Amino acid sequence: MLVERHRVGALVAASSTRLNLPPAVVDALAEDESVNAANYLRSRAVLDRLEARFSAEAIDWAVLKGLAIAERYYERPSLREMIDVDLLVDRDRIADAERILADEGFERYHPRFELDAARRANFMALHSAFSFIRKRDGAQLDLHWRTVQNPRFLPQLDAGWRDHVVRREDRPWPVLREDVHFTYVLVHGAKHGWARLKWLVDIDHMLAGLDASGAEALAQCIRDNAIPDLAGAAFNLCEKTLGSAIPPALAALSKSEGANRLRALSLRLIEHDIPHGGAGLGDVGYLATRIRHSLGLSSNRGYRRQALLLELARPTDLGAVPLPAGWGGALAVVSPLMALGRTFRRSA
Repeated sequence: MLVERHRVGALVAASSTRLNLPPAVVDALAEDESVNAANYLRSRAVLDRLEARFSAEAIDWAVLKGLAIAERYYERPSLREMIDVDLLVDRDRIADAERILADEGFERYHPRFELDAARRANFMALHSAFSFIRKRDGAQLDLHWRTVQNPRFLPQLDAGWRDHVVRREDRPWPVLREDVHFTYVLVHGAKHGWARLKWLVDIDHMLAGLDASGAEALAQCIRDNAIPDLAGAAFNLCEKTLGSAIPPALAALSKSEGANRLRALSLRLIEHDIPHGGAGLGDVGYLATRIRHSLGLSSNRGYRRQALLLELARPTDLGAVPLPAGWGGALAVVSPLMALGRTFRRSA
């Protein structure tokens, strides 16, 4: 079901009267909000514990997207599906944060292979987070040392995020300042080609929560981080698909040639995603569209070269190919060869 694929069941159920949905469909979707509520309460409990532990050891951190968005911008947090908690932690304190997570019962599941010094260095160069699960209650958590995989995507934000951390009275955990967090959320959705409608719904809700000064601050942050076309494409998609109202300070971004090109590529990626839940490397048209989309997301120096590397390299292949530290880029050659080998083995 597309509602499940796009993770908007609770939102659709909440609008069931207006949508005139059949009772059986409403009953099936209504359960989604109960699940979301349980996940939300569990996540709050996890964050309460980590707040105490991180504060005791003076670890800088902030909560990203999911829970922070649900609490700030949705009528009630249970309307937004939340599977895991995303934390941004001082890179130099990742090992300390991992130890604390282990004390709290979390086990790393991504990457699954053991991390010796070389694998850890290469994985951290090619990726942005480790993923953890606590099996006794199903709590999941991503531990980020930078916001996104490509270090050339948001270099200013990654270098200076600690200066933008705030604590709101209605939220006991540290979060990023609104314009900075919004910029990150735009990048997160775009780098995935907006394959989940819930990410566009987030943008819609965040836009609705902006006042004039907030829109001006966001426009400046978008320019500072060299993502005007990315942001404009996202606003264009929201306006066309969700009827979002775009504040005047942001409206011009959605009218640029680059924004329209990215919007068209995003729509093609979404179209590819619908029938089979994500096209594979065997779909040459999908792969070409994805690479074109990825290369156009930022004008930061060195971004495109790194983006192409990350389209070809699979960090999880480090488990099978032990490369020396600093040689992770070799996966741009190794990973496609390994993918071809897997394809041949399946067809044999």
